[in-house]
Amino acid sequence: MLTAIISAILSAIAALGGVTLSSHLGGRAQSRGWQHEREQKYREERLIAVSSFVSKAAYIRTACLAGLASNTRPLDLETLSEAHKELQTLATRLRLTAVQFSTVDVAMASADALGSVLQVMRRWSGTESEIAVATLRLASARLQEEVLVSNARHELGLDDLQGMPRYDEEVMLRSFLRKSIHDAEAVERIVGKIQQIKEAGKDSSWLAR
Repeated sequence: MLTAIISAILSAIAALGGVTLSSHLGGRAQSRGWQHEREQKYREERLIAVSSFVSKAAYIRTACLAGLASNTRPLDLETLSEAHKELQTLATRLRLTAVQFSTVDVAMASADALGSVLQVMRRWSGTESEIAVATLRLASARLQEEVLVSNARHELGLDDLQGMPRYDEEVMLRSFLRKSIHDAEAVERIVGKIQQIKEAGKDSSWLAR
């Protein structure tokens, strides 16, 4: 009788221990699941923040280039100004999600470059000096976008895309200028003006590093 009682007690203890262990293991698995879900959500938020910023920046840059090509201010300058405000908001969102300061810094630099282009467009008269400044800053914004994408990919543990182009600033400047000016001599004159602007120090930090 005593043996049966002891066996029953031991069985109860073993069962209770099994339940406790099972509960503990289940709790750890659930905790890991929650942690993975949080990390995945954070990752998605960062992807959305970067892609939204780059898309909005590309929209503004493309519209400004079209304005240069027609040698007039973009017809929807006010719309672009609103888009730039949205871009600044997106840059703030990046500040809340980016891991490295350099990622935020390059986004702010891109937004500032596009903002300065819009300032030039507001007082646009179509001079070569205006074209030089606008082209310089559009190229700066374009290069900053590439650095932002590269930084974001590294933060997310992604390698650079295979065959990802490496942009040369002088090639890009000439490409932008040829879209807005069809005179080869004028293109070279403006390239010279751009070089003077860079050497003057006012825009010495324009390149994405």
